[in-house]
Amino acid sequence: METVWIWPALALVGLVILSAFFSGSETALIGSGRIRLNHLAEGGNRGARRALELLREPSELLATILVGNNLVNVMAAAVATVLFGPVKATVLVTLLLLVFAEITPKTLATLMPERLAMQVSGPIRVFSWLFLPVVWVTSGISQLMLWPVVRDQEGRARRFSRKELITAINLGARDGELEPAETRMTREVLALKDIPVRRIMIPLENVDAISEAATFDDILREFVETENTRYPVYRQDVSDMIGLLLVKDLLAHLDGARENWRRYVRPLMRVNADLEADELLRDMQINRSHMAAVEDEQGEIIGIITMEDILEEIVGDIQDETDEEEGELIREYSPGRYQVSGRVEVDDLCKLLNVDLGRSDQQQSLAQWFDKRCQSGCQSARRLRLGNVTITPRAGGRFEIRVRDAALARRQPEDDAGTEES
Repeated sequence: METVWIWPALALVGLVILSAFFSGSETALIGSGRIRLNHLAEGGNRGARRALELLREPSELLATILVGNNLVNVMAAAVATVLFGPVKATVLVTLLLLVFAEITPKTLATLMPERLAMQVSGPIRVFSWLFLPVVWVTSGISQLMLWPVVRDQEGRARRFSRKELITAINLGARDGELEPAETRMTREVLALKDIPVRRIMIPLENVDAISEAATFDDILREFVETENTRYPVYRQDVSDMIGLLLVKDLLAHLDGARENWRRYVRPLMRVNADLEADELLRDMQINRSHMAAVEDEQGEIIGIITMEDILEEIVGDIQDETDEEEGELIREYSPGRYQVSGRVEVDDLCKLLNVDLGRSDQQQSLAQWFDKRCQSGCQSARRLRLGNVTITPRAGGRFEIRVRDAALARRQPEDDAGTEES
């Protein structure tokens, strides 16, 4: 008599296992990353190729899984009813399916979706053949009901998320498909969305500008001294910018410029300080503008930004004929005063200047370190003082560093570290 119960009990266990298989397969296949599967498929992984084939027809895939899942759940309920009666069977099957066929397999599939997707792709494809008639009918009815929505989505490519793009970059870098420079630049392009203009702008006090009252000779002297090709033009003071002067316009019309250079002043683009850098880059391309005035919430100009400033966030410092030589990353222009490139690593800086900038992750550039230390980034009129060392951001991604007493600068700076408004 006891053997009569063994086979139904084993059947119930097998049906619960099958239910867990279908539930986990659904989560694994739907939740797996396409980029990761594509990468593995290109490497010859057959499981990844099968998973991608299944995902190309999502409605048929879901129909196969749901048909199989519902079929085994109904059969499990029927077997349990024979074994324990309707009331006990309802409670028992509900608990078994909830814990062992839903929560547990779905949680496991969430933790390792691609791995499980490749393992279950073969059996799921077999079930899709077994359930083919039912899948056709159910999938056809579903598509008919969703036809208005599906029609609107026709021709639209699947959009990859930002997270998937970052994953693809990391995979390419790890497998050697991307060079380190390519990896860094690609990451920086994506990071532009998180960089406000105020973080990379040139503060107003560091702007080379020309007064509306200046003479043509004044402009020539300014050009010889700074070697810039564009200058904001202001009326009362630098915060009262009225336009943009291009040196090439003056050179193309020397006679007219000597007589009245103001006729060649162009409109100056204005942007909000909280605008994202990637959006500003697009606006500059559309407006064919290489410089813009940066305004705060009250509409007052607090600095300028150039297209070069944005591009340097992607490719690093752009050296032209007027910039210093590549090797001159640290220049002492007076005793205890240095002009330092933001690309210099902090540990190298500490060794060369014989200073101590405190405990930090020193395997990073000065610009990155300063940005993290100041929390809100390199903003206008912002200085950082650590002991006898004062660091001030300047134009072009450079910093001015003042060491008041090199002999005392190596004391621990944490006690009197802080930021101050200049």
